[in-house]
Amino acid sequence: YLQSRVSEVGTLDLACVNVENGQRYGLTFELRSADKTLSSGKTPKAQLVLNEKKREKTIELINRAFSKKKKGEADSKERDPKRLGKFLEKATGLKRAKWSLALCRTIWDPFVENIKNRRRSPEHEESWLNFTGYCLRPGFGAAADDWRMEQMFQLLDEGMQNKKVKPVRIAWWIFWRRLAGGLPAEIQERLFEHLAPHLLSGRGHKRKGPQPDAQEKAEMWRLAASLERLSNGAKEELGKALLPLLPKPKSQAYAVWALGRIGARVPFADALHHTLPATTITPWLEKLLSKGDHQNSPAIPAALLQLGRLCNERSLDVDENLRRKTAQFLSVKGWSEERIRPLFEVVEVLGEERKEAFGEILPEGLTLR
Repeated sequence: YLQSRVSEVGTLDLACVNVENGQRYGLTFELRSADKTLSSGKTPKAQLVLNEKKREKTIELINRAFSKKKKGEADSKERDPKRLGKFLEKATGLKRAKWSLALCRTIWDPFVENIKNRRRSPEHEESWLNFTGYCLRPGFGAAADDWRMEQMFQLLDEGMQNKKVKPVRIAWWIFWRRLAGGLPAEIQERLFEHLAPHLLSGRGHKRKGPQPDAQEKAEMWRLAASLERLSNGAKEELGKALLPLLPKPKSQAYAVWALGRIGARVPFADALHHTLPATTITPWLEKLLSKGDHQNSPAIPAALLQLGRLCNERSLDVDENLRRKTAQFLSVKGWSEERIRPLFEVVEVLGEERKEAFGEILPEGLTLR
């Protein structure tokens, strides 16, 4: 049978419900405004969402993990925020990597309702940041995501509640990196101002909080590289600061990835007008192609493709000879002609390339243009 409802955030939710097992196959339509970022011109496939029983169980688990224990209530492992992931996978019947876009947004709802309860302990804050960011990644792509993202902006004013705890700080940077594609320029600029004192020398900024170690600095760089709406000046500063990190074993992997992301010819979540000119990133591409230990980094091929990709814009496309040199390098690395083709033809960025650019798996059912 068919179910329908208009949600409190202005979407029309339709679902075909299997009368035998209660499974729901749903589609969501934005009623308030056309979604600006969901895209391809094709009708998205129906996505498997939770039946009512499973949905209620996930809400119950999240509320229990973040609420205070009632007087006389027996101890339960379900109250441990560190174990919440295992219980949610059991309740949904799916590993987290298989959660669809619709399912992620459904699970996000009870987390945002517990936004104040993240303050209960460092473990609660870390868990809340990890799950809330994961379920709203990449910050756009579903109906009403603009509204969802607006609910997150207050966190930047409030800041971390347990900033002295390293796992919380790392979760904080990952949280914002996951949502970066849906952040407006002014929010991205504010994040950059938090990051700059730790990543850029000689800017006259006073560092606040504990000095980040190598692990935390890696996450800070991944976030900085994901802020595509920064000014060209800020991006150039970041790129120049990354070049000296390429030979260093501890920073090599994230430095290569970040350089490719900052200088990408085709942005992950934005239009070409936020792309750095070819004259700026040509030295970066030449540096990556030069001999050195950085050439052994697993991130090198994807970074080279991002920097050398053809987009048919004279000011953005790097010199053809340099693209041929890049193609030769990738060929030696074992890349097929089909994978190298984007260096010479305008080819849509799809699948594995999107995942490489984002830095982790994207929700099933997400359609990007």
